[in-house]
Amino acid sequence: RVFPFVVVFFVLSTFLIESVSSREKRVKHVPSAAPLSPELDGEIRRFEQMIEYDPKNVSLRYTMGLLYQLANKPQEVCDSMYKAYVLNPNAATPDLFFHLANNLKAIGDTEAAVNFYALAIRMIPAGPVNWVLMSISLDFLGRPDLALRGYQTVLRLGPTPRIVSWVDIYMLSSMVKAGQWPRALRRYGLLLGTRAGSDLVGAGGGEQGGVQG
Repeated sequence: RVFPFVVVFFVLSTFLIESVSSREKRVKHVPSAAPLSPELDGEIRRFEQMIEYDPKNVSLRYTMGLLYQLANKPQEVCDSMYKAYVLNPNAATPDLFFHLANNLKAIGDTEAAVNFYALAIRMIPAGPVNWVLMSISLDFLGRPDLALRGYQTVLRLGPTPRIVSWVDIYMLSSMVKAGQWPRALRRYGLLLGTRAGSDLVGAGGGEQGGVQG
């Protein structure tokens, strides 16, 4: 039976500790990236000037964030894209939320990243990449139980083999952290293509309740 990913989103959204309006108070500043190429530096300066003349232009702010991403400046990406979001939340796209979340993780603000992955999922519930990245973030924040729900939803969305391989690795880690040793051992055995997992589960006394592997 397919687990309704909308319900999973509701469960995961209860973990969004702080509102997005407080993001600027929590971001961690990181050192500037290496010197830019003259072309990219010139393009960034050009967009900065355009934003000075039109500071409420959401498209300019978003494009500015993409340029900062090319320049490997995650703090600037967050500042620019968050401003684009605040200027017009209704115009925000899943791509904006995706890039913003990734760069929030890069500067160490994983809680805020979860918020924006969740917003991207709300717009595209069947998009597996955001589910995977949010689940990884939840695991990092000490909630492997919620991470496991997210991983299971990914598998039921019918993702590509590459995404399945990500989930296989991260899901096993979350099972261990959640104390689901019998399920973790069984899944490990299945990943190895042997019966080792089943043998170890038998030695451990059977499976416990919780998220299915």
